[in-house]
Formats: sequence, C-alpha cells, structure tokens
Amino acid sequence: MKKECVVLIIFFLFFPFCASWASGSYYLSPTSGEYDLDSNITVSLVVGTGGDAIGAGDGSISYSTDTLELISISKGSAFTFWNQGPSGSGGLIAFSGGRPNPGFSGNGSLISMVFHAKALGTAQVKVLSGKLYLISNTSQNILTGLGQTNYNIKESTEDKIDDDNEKNKQKPVTPNIISETHPLSDFWYANKNIKLSWNKDEGVTDFSYDLNQTADTMPDTEEDTQETTLEKYDLADGIWYFHLRAKNSADWSETSHYQFKIDTQPPRSFIFDIHKNKKSPYLNLAAYDDNSGIDYFSVFINNKILGKITPKEAEKYFLPFLQAGSYQISMQAVDKAGNAVSDYLVLNVTGKKAQTVYTEEKSYWPFYVFGIAIGLLTILSSVTIYHLYKLEKMLKKQKKKHSTKKK
Repeated sequence: MKKECVVLIIFFLFFPFCASWASGSYYLSPTSGEYDLDSNITVSLVVGTGGDAIGAGDGSISYSTDTLELISISKGSAFTFWNQGPSGSGGLIAFSGGRPNPGFSGNGSLISMVFHAKALGTAQVKVLSGKLYLISNTSQNILTGLGQTNYNIKESTEDKIDDDNEKNKQKPVTPNIISETHPLSDFWYANKNIKLSWNKDEGVTDFSYDLNQTADTMPDTEEDTQETTLEKYDLADGIWYFHLRAKNSADWSETSHYQFKIDTQPPRSFIFDIHKNKKSPYLNLAAYDDNSGIDYFSVFINNKILGKITPKEAEKYFLPFLQAGSYQISMQAVDKAGNAVSDYLVLNVTGKKAQTVYTEEKSYWPFYVFGIAIGLLTILSSVTIYHLYKLEKMLKKQKKKHSTKKK
C-alpha cells in the first residue's frame, strides 16, 4: 500500500495530459458593439490554450477597409518573442511569435489593435488562419477555433441636432474597457489579480470608478484617477464588475461595465464508486464546485487517458473490457477555471476470458493508518490495565500478609 501511494503521488505531480486532447483558440474581444462614427475601437486578440502549454503560434487577421482604418498595434503578454510583426496594412494583419519553455498556458492577451471608425455601416474583424504549437510537441498544431467580430458604426449623437439635449451631445464617449489578465467576460480564471485598461478620448480629464460584485453600480462624480490602467490583487472568488465613467469640461459620460470571473479553488465533494456488471464495470463520478462549476472529468487506466467526459456521462461511465490483472483507475474532476481534484482506486480483475470477479481498493490509506493506530492504542491500554490490576492484587496480598504478621 505504501509503495502504491508513493507511485500515485509521483503520477499526479508529473504526469501530463495526453496531447491528443489538446485544443487551442484565437478569440477577439469585444465580439460585438455599437460605435460612433469617427470614434476609436480597441480590439484584443486573445489566445486560449485549453490548459495545455504552447511554445509558438502564428496567424493572420482581416478587417473591413471600407469602414475601419488601422491606427496602431501593440503586443500583449502571452508571447515574449516575435518572429514577425505584429504588423498590418491594406486590410490584413500578420503575426508570428511564441514563449520559451515552459511556454504559455491559459487565456492571455496576444495583440491589441486600435481602429478608427471612418464610415457608417458594419465593420468586421476576423481571424483568417493560424497555428498554435505545443511546447512538448513543436510539430503538433492544436488550433481549433478562430474568432470573429461584427461592429455597427452609427452616426454620432454629437452630430444630431437637438437643442434640448445640447449638454448630452457634449458628454464624453463611454470608455471601452479591456483586461490583459481576464480578457473574456464569460470565462472563469484561476487568477486573483486583475489588470484593467481603458481609452482616454480627447478632452477627457478624469475618471470615476467602482470595483464590486454588483452589476449595475454607477460611480459617483468624484474624480478617482487620471490614469488609464488599474491593478487589483488578491480578490475573492466570484463574479466581479468594474464600473467606469469619464469626465470632460462639459459633463460625465455614461457608465461602462466590465465583468470578470475568478475561481481559484478546486472542486469539492469528489465522490466516485465502481459498480459490478456482467460484461464490464462502470464508474459513477460526481463533484461539486462552488463557483465556476464542473467542466469535465478525466479517467485514466494505468496512467493512460481514456477520455474527457461530461458530468452527465460521468453518472454511468463504462470501463473498457479488461483482461485479468491489477489496474489503477485514476479520476480527475476539473472545473471551468481549470482547477482540479484527483483520486484513484485499484481494480483487481480475475478470470481467464472475461472479467468475472473483481474487487476494488480505494485510496483511503489514511483511514487504514488511523485504524492501525486505534488498534495499537487499544492493545497498549489493555496491557496497561492488566499490569495495573496485577500490581493492585500484589499490593493487597502484601498488605494482608503484613496485617496477619502484626497480630
């Protein structure tokens, strides 16, 4: 049992996921929105690795030249070296780069692009093609998803003639908020530290903001900062909102709201059981996660992955046919932020042609140690009580002998 426990610890510390299940994507954020004519639109290209570590990637992005003009491109933090660009012109942006060992994993900002809305209509930014290579296998491209956006460029309210709303026409444009650390509002991140940034249009002097867990907060009209970035550390798990208003010489803007989600704790209450079946045993897996929820379960036999299964499939997951022998069945519950909890059992199969009899041994070795300790304590207590009894009997005998002698 001790040897199996040591092997198990080494396995879960060092055994990587099977590369055949790796998948990555390029996302664009925001994916949609309405923007005033002659305003600037900031678009972020985000790389998502699905939990695997990548070492390099490349791609090309197209944009609508009839409605958009590319003003600038800046590099994000996901890649630390660049073979090409990022650079663009004539409706096309190209990039190629990567990060040395141990590579990059998770979701991170790759490129930030600023466009000028030069004409009314629909503007599109689209990832045309690309590749993402694993750090552990530089020849394997794991890219499976390409992002696309559609923006509606409308006439600016400042261009509309409305004498009764002259003040509102002069308000600053609502700020556009992005995050390098939590770029996609609908994703959960196992990161308690957030970095936010926003644009500062011409004429804007100050900003007012609130950071809380209430969706519709409107910041007050007190100036909080003149900067365009904010970093907060060690935030609690849950859904958070950043609320921001801009001020110019005329008035305060409307409020921008940015949602981000944090989950740093692994799933709890991981329950599993194995059930006998004439043809093949099956597993019943269940777990609960307080924030992001369970994403999938992974099942391994002797360190070889069988697959990733949904919580519904995990209610009754049949194992493949097993010949006679001993098998380590390892299971892992993973939440939507990538946090995981693991356990295992040992399955002993007997029978010449089919799995006719088997027993399972769960990894509850601490309870065995506790049981042995209780047993030893019981034996020690019994021996002590016996010797005390013998000592008391001997003392009584000596006392009686002494009393008789005295008489």
